Amino acid sequence: MTTSGTLFSPSNVTDLGVYTTASCSTGALLPYSVGNGGTFDPPVITVVSPTPGVAPGMPGGFPLDPVAAAATEIVLQVTDINPGLALVVVSASFLGNTIAETVYRRGAFRGVYAASSYALPIAAGLELHCRRTGGWPAGTSTIGDIEFDVDAIDLIGGLTP
Repeated sequence: MTTSGTLFSPSNVTDLGVYTTASCSTGALLPYSVGNGGTFDPPVITVVSPTPGVAPGMPGGFPLDPVAAAATEIVLQVTDINPGLALVVVSASFLGNTIAETVYRRGAFRGVYAASSYALPIAAGLELHCRRTGGWPAGTSTIGDIEFDVDAIDLIGGLTP
């Protein structure tokens, strides 16, 4: 990413030497390790279930029955131990469809996910239980047919890789 102007100056360095987006005039996402050695880990995204790579009908995978598969919730964990999460945005797209649906944004499930999905607080983050009203579209019988894009920003402005 290229930005113009002064990205940071000595006036916006914290005690750990880490720059924050709140003090960055361009609003750009900033490095995890800057200045005198402050380091942080980026947010981590984990698919809990169904297990990626497991064939439908196998333990941990989507059910073989299309009705049961359509009703299967997809569980994601979004965590950031240090310094913690600030914002999580999740979208979903489906095999053969170029339009992404907003699943979760600004602390709430949206659209066809709002009525039947829920979030649980877990250590260092959130566990998102995603269920789509009306079920998953026909032809999405494996986790590979559904693509979840998760952008998590931590408290210092770091974005998921």
